[in-house]
Amino acid sequence: MRRDRSALVAMITRAGSKMHGASCTCPSPDHDDRNPSASIFTDPAGVVRVKCHSCGWSGDIFDLTALVEGRSLSDVLREAAGRPERRPSPVSDAPEAAEPTEARRKPSGGSGGKHPDVESIKARVPHCTEVYQYRRADGGIYCLVVRSDPQGEPKKISQMVPDPEGGFRSGGPGSGPHPLFNLERIADADEVVIVEGEACAGILQRHGIVAVTSLGGAGKAHLTDWSPLAGKSVVVWPDHDAPGEKHGSAIIKILETLDPVPTISLLDPGLLHVPAKGDVVDYIDRLSVETDAQVAKALRETLKLAKPIGPSSGVVGILEDAISGRRKCIDMPWPAIGGLSKALLPGSICLLAAPPGASKSFMLMEAGMHWHQAGIPVALLELEDGRSYHLRRALAQRTGLSGLTDDGWCKDHPEKVRQAYDDHRAWLDSFGRCIFEYPGDGHPDYRGVLAWITHQAESGKRIIAVDPLTICKTDARPWEADQDFMVQAKAIIEGSASSLVLVLHPRKGATDRGVDDLSGGASFGRLAHTVLFLEALPEPRSVAIRDRLSGIKTGQEINRIVHLAKTRNGKGAGLRIGCTFDPETLRLIEHGIILKKESSR
Repeated sequence: MRRDRSALVAMITRAGSKMHGASCTCPSPDHDDRNPSASIFTDPAGVVRVKCHSCGWSGDIFDLTALVEGRSLSDVLREAAGRPERRPSPVSDAPEAAEPTEARRKPSGGSGGKHPDVESIKARVPHCTEVYQYRRADGGIYCLVVRSDPQGEPKKISQMVPDPEGGFRSGGPGSGPHPLFNLERIADADEVVIVEGEACAGILQRHGIVAVTSLGGAGKAHLTDWSPLAGKSVVVWPDHDAPGEKHGSAIIKILETLDPVPTISLLDPGLLHVPAKGDVVDYIDRLSVETDAQVAKALRETLKLAKPIGPSSGVVGILEDAISGRRKCIDMPWPAIGGLSKALLPGSICLLAAPPGASKSFMLMEAGMHWHQAGIPVALLELEDGRSYHLRRALAQRTGLSGLTDDGWCKDHPEKVRQAYDDHRAWLDSFGRCIFEYPGDGHPDYRGVLAWITHQAESGKRIIAVDPLTICKTDARPWEADQDFMVQAKAIIEGSASSLVLVLHPRKGATDRGVDDLSGGASFGRLAHTVLFLEALPEPRSVAIRDRLSGIKTGQEINRIVHLAKTRNGKGAGLRIGCTFDPETLRLIEHGIILKKESSR
C-alpha cells in the first residue's frame, strides 16, 4: 500500500488538496497553501511520499491517513498490519512481565500502596500493561517501572521500589546513580544499543539485539551509571525529536568520559522515515516485513547506518568521501597551479593576491568561465563595478577579442561586436547568473559579504568567490575584524563543503610575496589553505621551466609569475609557475614550473 501512488493521490484529494500533475497543494491543515507547494515522489525504498517544499510537511499513505482521520499513526499502522495491540509484548525471557488480562485487574486501587510481588502489581494497578525490572549488579531488583495504558488517554508511568519489609511500595529510587535497564545482559554482549524507553529496549531484545535504556527517560542521563559500557561497542538510537536528540548527545558526552572509552556510533532517526517523536517501536511498525526473523534482519541492517562518533569519525568520513568520489578537488584552467596547490578541495579557502593592474580579476573570471563550462555551481561576487561590466570582459575572453572591452574599438567594428553578442547571447545569460553584485546598501562590509557567502553555500554553490575582499570597510580594529571574518567564513565553507576564493591586494611595500605580505591582518594568510600571488613582470623574461608534457624547456618567455606561497592541501609550496597573460585574448597561459632564476630579456 505504501508503494501505491493512486492510493496516495486519493488520500491527498480526500484531505482537500488539489492535484496539479505531480504537484499538489499542501495537505497539512496548518498550511494555508494556495499554490501547489507539494510534490509526490518515490524514495529509495520504493515508498511513495508527498512533501511540501514550503512548510516541510512530509509523509506517506499512513501519515496522511492519520492526518485526515484524526487518528494516531500507531493505530493506523497496527490496523494495516492486522495487529490490534497498542504496544509490543515484552521480551519473553526478559525481566519485565507479560501483559495481564482484564480479569486479573481490579477496576480501582491505582499504583499506590504496597504490593507483595510483581503479580500483585499486574493485577491491582488499573490498565497495567507492562512492568519493567531494573536490577543491580548483584542481580537484585533495584526498582520497577509500571506502564499503564488507559483507553483513550495518554500512557501513565510510575515507579516502585523494594520495601525493606518485603514486596514493593510506590516511589522512586532516589537521585541515583541508577543501573541501566538490562544491565545483566551487557557483560556478554559484543554490541549494545542505547534507546529511550524500556519498551524500545524490550522489543530489540526480543529480536536478539542487546539494548539498554536509562531510568526516567530524556533529560536524566546524568543520573545513570554508564560505566558497564566502558570498552564496549555502542550504538546510540535516540527518539526523533529535539529532546531525544539532546538526550542522545548527553549520553555520548558521558560515554566519552569512560575508561576505556566505548566505540560509539550514532543512528540518525531522521534517516528512518519515522514520524516526529518516533522511536524504535514506531520504526518496526513501519517495516514492510512479516516474520520476526525478517524484522531482526532489517534491524541489523538498520544499525549499519549508524555513523561513528569520536576523533576518528571525521577521518572515516573524509576517506569514504574520497573513495566514493564525493570528495574531489575542482580543477583550475591551469594544471600546474591547480594540481600543486589543491586549492579547491571541499571546505577550503584560497587567497589570490596581486597589486592593481596585474590582471587578477581576469584570472578569476577565466577560472569562473572554466568552472561554469564544466557544470560546477559557481558564484562570483564582484565588489568593483557591476555585472554588465564584468560580463563584457568575460565575452572578450570567450571570443578572444580584447577590443570588446574598448569603446573606441567597438565603434570602429560594429558588425563584429553585434555578431559576437548574437553568437554568445545564450551563454551570456547563463554565465551572467553566476555573477553577483553586492546585495546590501552602501559600501560593502564583512557582514554583508558573509551573509552573501552563507546564502550561496546554502543554495549549493561549490565554488564561491569574492573580488576584491579588501574593498570592504572595517571598524577601528581591522585586524580583529579580519580574524572574525576568516573564522566565520571558514565555518560556513567547511559546513557546506564548498570552496571559497578571496581576491586580495598585497600590503604596501611587500616584495617577498609570502603569507605575511597580504593587505589586512595576519589572519588571512594563517587561516587560508592556499595563498597564490600573481606577479606582473615589468618586462618579459626568459626562464627555464618544467612542464608535464615536454619536460625541461629553456628560453621560455613569460610576463607573469604565480607564486605558490602556501599550499596546505598540495605539494607546491614555494614553487613559482611561469605564465603569459595574452593581451589579445585576456587569458592567462601557463607554461610550467620555473626551475632557476630567470634572466632579463
